[in-house]
Amino acid sequence: MKEKIVGILVCMLLIATAIPAVTSVKISAINATVPSHPLTSGAGSTTLIADTFNNRVIEIDTNGTILWEKDGLYYPIHASRLMNGNTLIAEVGNNQVIEMTKSGAIIWNFSLLFGPFDAQRLANGNTLIANTYDGSVVEVNASGGVVWRMKNLSTPSAAERLANGNTLIVEALGGRVIEVNSTGAIQWQYMGTGILFDGDRLANGNTLITDWDNHRVIEVNTNGTIVWEKDEINQPMNAQRLNNGNTLIAEGNRVIEVASNGSIVWQKTQLNGPADAERLQPVFDVTISKGFGITAYVKNIGNANASNVKVTITVTGGLVLFGKVKTVTVGDITIGATGTAKSLPIGIGRIAIKAEVTCDEGAQGTGDASGFLLVFFIF
Repeated sequence: MKEKIVGILVCMLLIATAIPAVTSVKISAINATVPSHPLTSGAGSTTLIADTFNNRVIEIDTNGTILWEKDGLYYPIHASRLMNGNTLIAEVGNNQVIEMTKSGAIIWNFSLLFGPFDAQRLANGNTLIANTYDGSVVEVNASGGVVWRMKNLSTPSAAERLANGNTLIVEALGGRVIEVNSTGAIQWQYMGTGILFDGDRLANGNTLITDWDNHRVIEVNTNGTIVWEKDEINQPMNAQRLNNGNTLIAEGNRVIEVASNGSIVWQKTQLNGPADAERLQPVFDVTISKGFGITAYVKNIGNANASNVKVTITVTGGLVLFGKVKTVTVGDITIGATGTAKSLPIGIGRIAIKAEVTCDEGAQGTGDASGFLLVFFIF
């Protein structure tokens, strides 16, 4: 049975790696001057890559230097860095999803699977898995118990639990992306015209999709209208929208970073059928506390440290005599840590509060609140 799974995977992925890249004058001109590092990526950016046919997962810096490597895997098709520093890997050749420490020790695995292509560690500690050749998506707890399942899918190659509790699923051979609720009812869908491989819901509500058959990555809005497109790509397997607005794409035998205008600003070559790539970057969760002044709490819920974090607190409305705008340098916020910024506006009246966060890595975050300002107390 394992040989059959590997055979199917190899056939599917060899198409991506054996077919020559689509000829394009534009891409040829760009590739001749591709820099060795991203032009707009922040200091310390690293990229995690599932180098599938080389049977390894690597983490590289902007110069392509390998900082961490786990070899000896069996067709790893997905890899993501967790907040605890471990790496979650979907190992399709071994029909399992594993959690591995930096030293390479496996501390968790789930193997009651049939060709898993994708995995996501959820906030509740459970793991969401695209059990591709079984035609299902499952959520399993730390003990391996299945707590949710969506069945009768057409080769689900990606699954993502959304902030609203729904699940975004890509049906590769079904050529569609669907958003389903906890009962499995479809809330939204996008119908493609061929094989799709990956889908990510963006912060603006749009969805980023790797359109494998049509050699492109597209961003569609809630109406299914394409609002951004990067074509002339050699069978893309995975795409990620970065903090800097660029898009990271695993395609053919390389990983590329493209700007919004489609120009390639970075690439990592000498790979062998990379099926997944993830730029490790900070993500901010911003909350605002009121009382004696304003306190903005900034938690780094991403998978990379944030350096030189700055918070700008802006107060509008009412009669504010002092402290309408204040920028605070918080410093570095490591993964899972929380930084604080305080402001003490003085005035009277109903106000709106906004906290805007930036860092050297390009991550941004915002938090909003409202209240009644009385001298320097906010209710």
